[in-house]
Amino acid sequence: MKIPVPLLLFKFIDKEYLSDFLNDGNLFLKNTGYFIDLEEKYGDTIFGDKYEGSHFRHIDPKRHSLFIEYEGKRIPIEFESGYSTKNYESVRHFQLTCFVAPDLEDFINEDNKLFFKNSVIEELKREFKDRAVILIHNPNGFVEALKESAEKNNLGFKVGKVNYFDPRSETPLDYKEFEKDITLAFFYKRKTYQYQREFRIVTQQPIKKDYIKIHIRNIKDYVTLINDIDALTDFHMIKDTL
Repeated sequence: MKIPVPLLLFKFIDKEYLSDFLNDGNLFLKNTGYFIDLEEKYGDTIFGDKYEGSHFRHIDPKRHSLFIEYEGKRIPIEFESGYSTKNYESVRHFQLTCFVAPDLEDFINEDNKLFFKNSVIEELKREFKDRAVILIHNPNGFVEALKESAEKNNLGFKVGKVNYFDPRSETPLDYKEFEKDITLAFFYKRKTYQYQREFRIVTQQPIKKDYIKIHIRNIKDYVTLINDIDALTDFHMIKDTL
């Protein structure tokens, strides 16, 4: 089965890991518990998300009721909107790596050249200001090489773009699907994170390590160093080639 991969991918890497990635072809994946715990430190406005891997269920006041039980009585609660979540302890032990997958609406057209909108670059700076920028110019080849290496190590991956939703008005993932495969929940995040434009690779099984490394052979066949995020101002695509 062919993996659905976006036309364009970027990886923003801490500069201390840049040589390991570019020269040795090693891609780091961190356990999902790391991202869950980050929200405790920084809130949900940057990398961390305490709801990683959680199933969201929209609570509709037209169809659902909420009560408080007190001294044997059920007291109804009036509410306008709400949601409930569920996850499992094992959700902390999957391994995850993230990329940026911009859409065509993130660009402006100038003489048949597509440049990033300034607003998009500013949004990316919010999270990746001090990181090196890697353009993955051959996303399909990159993902296939990663998959091949992972299979040699008896690892399976889930790959895909993140879907962003409003938990107060949507139940984005069917509960039966979630119970059948909890890794699907890693591809649904609240709309407050939509500026991240995430494409994710997640292990299909929990691995109780802080991180793992996957080797990608011939890494330079797939990637180009752009240097820093300000260089994205000059980055462009030729429209006629799309």
